[in-house]
Amino acid sequence: MVVELFTDEVAESKFGETGTTAKPLPAESDSGVVPNIQRLTKREMEVLRLVSAGWDTPRIANELRISPHTVLNHIRHFRRKLDAPTKLDAVVTAIRLGMLPIE
Repeated sequence: MVVELFTDEVAESKFGETGTTAKPLPAESDSGVVPNIQRLTKREMEVLRLVSAGWDTPRIANELRISPHTVLNHIRHFRRKLDAPTKLDAVVTAIRLGMLPIE
């Protein structure tokens, strides 16, 4: 099954359900800055990078020597800043914005 990640067209599954694919990013201003995207802290970027590598919350907490609750707070903060409803959406948005390299 092929999934379109970078269009905003309505997709129909083989089960007859419809839904939208990835939400388009805000347009860049003349200065090259994307509006409404807040800057992530160094720790939020660390957690985002580990989430993008597929690490779960306990493993991230252990690696960064912070509590799992703190990891979840960082995830909540970067999701809000990137206007992403899920961790996957946050990772995709960060890649599209050039914040995370594609590996």
